[in-house]
Amino acid sequence: MLYTKPMIELVFQIRRLCPSELKPIIKLANPNLFGELQSLYQGDNCTACKKLITELFSLVETPLGESSKGGLSYPGQSFFENVTAKSEPKSPEAAAEMLKKSRKRVYRGQVIED
Repeated sequence: MLYTKPMIELVFQIRRLCPSELKPIIKLANPNLFGELQSLYQGDNCTACKKLITELFSLVETPLGESSKGGLSYPGQSFFENVTAKSEPKSPEAAAEMLKKSRKRVYRGQVIED
């Protein structure tokens, strides 16, 4: 997710106000940040922290109770969910053949095929 400057500042303020045991969890690098903020909102008694969390969720344009899988969706999410990895060859002979085909070496700037 792309964070705007006001969103980043709100996350920093929330981190300053939250209890010390939750500070390692509340980071911009945490993919489940909004799920953690929801649980903090429901369990915290600090009204300032709750107000900052609701303001952050209003900037994200997601209601506080509706984040999917604890996180938020992003524009390319459906594309990346449908991408599959290359399949591995089923036999060892096919693996060796594929390795020979794709193996190239570079020696003094020249490509040498084995």
